[in-house]
Amino acid sequence: MSVLVNRRSLTTHEAQEERRRPRNRTQTLGELLITRLLSCNKFSLLVMTLMTLLCKIKSVECAAYNMVTAVCPQPGDTGLPCTCNFNQPKRTLTVKCSFSFNQDVLVNGELMSPFVNHSLTSAYIRLENASSVHVMAPFMHDWYTVPSAALDIWRGGIVQLDSPPQPSNLEALKIYRTFVGVGIIESRVPKIPPKFLRDRSRAALRIKSCIVGTFMKGAIYNVAEMRYLVIEDSIVGTVEGPLASSGVLTLSKKTLHSWFGLLLSNITADAIDSNAFNLTHNSDMERAVLQNSLVKSVGTGAITVAGDIEVIIKENKFTKLQKKAFQVQVTGNVVFNDNVIEAWEPDALEGLVCHEHTMLEKNTVHVADPKETQGETAVSPFHSSCGKPQIFYVVNPALGYRSSGGASVVAKVLGVLALFLALMTGGLIYWVMTNHNPRRQFIIRGTMQRRLINDYKEEPEEIVVNMAQESETSIYKDDPAESS
Repeated sequence: MSVLVNRRSLTTHEAQEERRRPRNRTQTLGELLITRLLSCNKFSLLVMTLMTLLCKIKSVECAAYNMVTAVCPQPGDTGLPCTCNFNQPKRTLTVKCSFSFNQDVLVNGELMSPFVNHSLTSAYIRLENASSVHVMAPFMHDWYTVPSAALDIWRGGIVQLDSPPQPSNLEALKIYRTFVGVGIIESRVPKIPPKFLRDRSRAALRIKSCIVGTFMKGAIYNVAEMRYLVIEDSIVGTVEGPLASSGVLTLSKKTLHSWFGLLLSNITADAIDSNAFNLTHNSDMERAVLQNSLVKSVGTGAITVAGDIEVIIKENKFTKLQKKAFQVQVTGNVVFNDNVIEAWEPDALEGLVCHEHTMLEKNTVHVADPKETQGETAVSPFHSSCGKPQIFYVVNPALGYRSSGGASVVAKVLGVLALFLALMTGGLIYWVMTNHNPRRQFIIRGTMQRRLINDYKEEPEEIVVNMAQESETSIYKDDPAESS
């Protein structure tokens, strides 16, 4: 649902005054305001944003609004939320910060700066119990200079992640078997940015009990192997493809971790785009699992798997499968059981090639015509190598677009009526806005309207879900990161 914020447009005089203001301060405050508004529409966050701006402009005391910077305590400091343990002989750093749920946390270069000249071999950072967390690029740069880096964010509220820059010591890191791992639990993440996991021998990512807006294309960049990629008990907007900048994710040996190589479990996703997850693995047997989930749109090759991998796709509901949505050619077992497929393009599962260790049972497929369920005329989205697997059919006339006779007359009539109503509604809204609000300007691009008011853009309202808080252990066992 789009939320339109009622703002008046600037007069010519006001616009001139706006341009005369110092650009450095205007940009900084504007970026902060936009970040807050895009993150959440809650009135409380808007109030906190205005208080923050007042603090910056008027230098007033803001005790009620707790914006804090994550820093390591200096000798004599007390009451700080972070504890820092620097093991000088081993050159390892462990930072644990626990906040009070009403604090907005900035993680910038101050957190790592006391240790950048100590040639760290590993750094583990944990942040928990915050209202919001902004992990900024200066911190990401210093953190990525450590050969083995791990970050956990537990119950972080709204988590904003900057795209990390290239580490300045990239050449020096080549002598190490480097690692980066991130775990985010019970948080709201507007986006996983491009190059979020980058320039490592191995990487790992676990998302649990979160709301994630977008996994952006190229979020995994220049990573040789993935230990695991886990998304569970979460709501996801879109997984763009390909997730790996190289186009392919190579899974590491199973002995290095306790999770499946790819695990998508109990998620609700609007879309997994074409070529989002393209996995390969050779050596011991790995696993790729999609289970107990609702995925509204699955693009061509959204899950592509090849090599020594066992593939399990079970107990899911797919609203729409595009052609060759799953492309599977593996040596391990293939299980495709108890799934519901509502709408599907011809050859939707042609890419899932069956062999002697394939199991296809109790799948439900929606069809448009009862004739598509009977005898020789029964349709199947599966590859011919799968023979005649067990399929339960549901007759849904709304799927007439896939019948041999083309779209039905009823569907055509309904489509024309829907288009007519959309045009009438759009015209009415445009007339009301332009006649009753003459000072507002609109640009119409397709079906989207973007209001040109002080350069702000309006975004859809985010879904708010109250997550049950669980006791969680770190995603890293014993030593938080790989030291070898």
